[in-house]
Amino acid sequence: MSLLVLVLATIIGVTIFRTWQNRQILKWQENYLSIATSQTVKGFFVILIFLSHFNSYVLYTDPVDLPLADFCKFFGQLIVAPFFFYSGYGVYESIKKKGNDYIRSFPKRRILKTLYHFDLAILLFVALNYVFEIHYNLKTILLSLIAWDDIGNSNWFIFGILVTYLLSYIAFRLKIQSKYSIMIVFLLTLGYIALLYFFRKTEPWWYNTIVCYPLGMLYSYFKDPIENHILKKRWILWPVAVSSTSVFVACYMYADCFATVMFQVRVLSFLVLLVVWTRLFPAPNAIFKWFGNYVFEIYILQRIPMIAYAQLGMDRSVYVYFGLCAATTLLLGIVFKYVVNYMDSKVLMK
Repeated sequence: MSLLVLVLATIIGVTIFRTWQNRQILKWQENYLSIATSQTVKGFFVILIFLSHFNSYVLYTDPVDLPLADFCKFFGQLIVAPFFFYSGYGVYESIKKKGNDYIRSFPKRRILKTLYHFDLAILLFVALNYVFEIHYNLKTILLSLIAWDDIGNSNWFIFGILVTYLLSYIAFRLKIQSKYSIMIVFLLTLGYIALLYFFRKTEPWWYNTIVCYPLGMLYSYFKDPIENHILKKRWILWPVAVSSTSVFVACYMYADCFATVMFQVRVLSFLVLLVVWTRLFPAPNAIFKWFGNYVFEIYILQRIPMIAYAQLGMDRSVYVYFGLCAATTLLLGIVFKYVVNYMDSKVLMK
């Protein structure tokens, strides 16, 4: 995996050098929440998700591979936090611009579309399991279609996204002031966390980052005063960045003390860091941005080659196994996105 570290370091290094060369390292980043910026950030983190999942399929024997595994472990469940945050932020930004028409379209264009794309991917996992004679009972397969269970695929994040979309639709269809709708989304999300804590207590990833979604909405609502009173004052941003980093690291180091509380504090500090650093440093990266366009496909499909090549015994060499998994995931993602977009244009979007 040292080769992968080298590749990532090269990508990041080229980006930093290019920004420095253009004298933009300290230039104000006005578009820190633009689609291009969020896609770049999401592209970086979807690569981390791939690496984290890959780590669970291999046993590292080379010491130079361990730092990468430790790096993924350091972020842990927080690698999905940006996706929830940007999703909540984007939804409320769209509500501000499009109003009730956007809210009324939620069942079809958000909930149904996401579920239908997810279920198409599930069919691929059904086929995979059939080929390798991996047997799941009918109940598990049916529950996997709503992301409550899995048949080898990643599911909990999709379930969380579907729930947040549903809660948003309920809250904003009440036709009350937006600030109250956001608070309802926030309270309903806390209710979801409480329920999942009961049903999935031993699987905290089901509920420990989903609060980032309503926080993204709240940030969108208060964005103007935040930008006017805090983000425009560069002398404030640096101590905020340093203090947030310190809190983030401290919560990781003392995670065993009041674990649940520590993790939520770490989530908040991470979101502050995300906003502050993307505001301070413009980091255009065409490669990460490209990956950001395929977040759903990479997240959903990456386990297919990991399972298939492991079943074929190709996981004996970590590097070969990684190369095959990475290349196949990208190919699957491109083809899947093309096919699904074509189907959307013919069926769902009519």
